[in-house]
Amino acid sequence: MTGYLLFYYVIRPGPFFIHYDPELQYMLNSLTPFKDLELYRRMDHPGTLLQILGSTFYILSYPIAMILSSDPIQFHLQHPGVFLIIARTFVFLANAITIVFLANYALQHTDRLAMPASFSVVLLYFAVHPSAIEFLTIWSPNFFSFALGRLVLLGLLNTLRSNKELEKKQVAALGFLAGVLASFQGYLIAWTFGISATIFSIFCFSGRLDGALCLGQLK
Repeated sequence: MTGYLLFYYVIRPGPFFIHYDPELQYMLNSLTPFKDLELYRRMDHPGTLLQILGSTFYILSYPIAMILSSDPIQFHLQHPGVFLIIARTFVFLANAITIVFLANYALQHTDRLAMPASFSVVLLYFAVHPSAIEFLTIWSPNFFSFALGRLVLLGLLNTLRSNKELEKKQVAALGFLAGVLASFQGYLIAWTFGISATIFSIFCFSGRLDGALCLGQLK
């Protein structure tokens, strides 16, 4: 994946406006609050969290903009690559951290086939989804599906494998993280339904919920 990133940026770099997802619109969405902070109160696609995160990237690049231009906003409008390189590097690092966590977990719960198993677990997402590898170089809310969603599922799996009863604070933490996912992109609320169904099933099988209630809900 590092090789793909280097190929895309160094060996054969492409224009910053060719992607299907409106990267430049997301970029401008994060730039507008520097003109008027009231724009943070707008409910805009893809979500306020992505807008705030993008504004943070502008703050990080502010020294560069001040050195090269007297007007930072005009500088970024003329050089969108500065923002997008920072944003895309963040995307790559977030995915890389998730990959490391997944691989480490896979190595701890396998036998002599640990190495191929860890590779298969980590790369399955990028092998199944035809556009997944491209999200390493696209500033889009969709990449949070892997970078954050997999960590949420890993936390749920680790909690269930501990053979301990789920505590209220653990359920609340999982619900909060699922809500963070949905705030980045509306259709990521599907993760909430999956996590809720898993917790509901665990409560039913462990006897923490009334049997009649469980059967009625399943029907």
